[in-house]
Amino acid sequence: ISENMKCIEKLKDVISMNASEFSEVQIALNEAKLSEEKVKSECHRVQEENARLKKKKEQLQQEIEDWSKLHAELSEQIKSFEKPQKDLEVALTHKDDNIN
Repeated sequence: ISENMKCIEKLKDVISMNASEFSEVQIALNEAKLSEEKVKSECHRVQEENARLKKKKEQLQQEIEDWSKLHAELSEQIKSFEKPQKDLEVALTHKDDNIN
């Protein structure tokens, strides 16, 4: 009986130690779950930000395309006005020469 009592006491000590370790593991697991939730939340936020930035990029690319078309149109207009301007300058020079 004495020997059994010693065994029981040893087993109680082991159970107590295991319970303490289990408690520590449980706390670590809860902390890991909280950390995982934070990471998931941050991941979701980053994905939303990425989607927003992609949409903004598409809008900016469209603006670039629109400005490029406008630039081409204005360049054509400038070219179409350059020849008449040169002709007028030549005519004005001739008139100045005639007046002199």
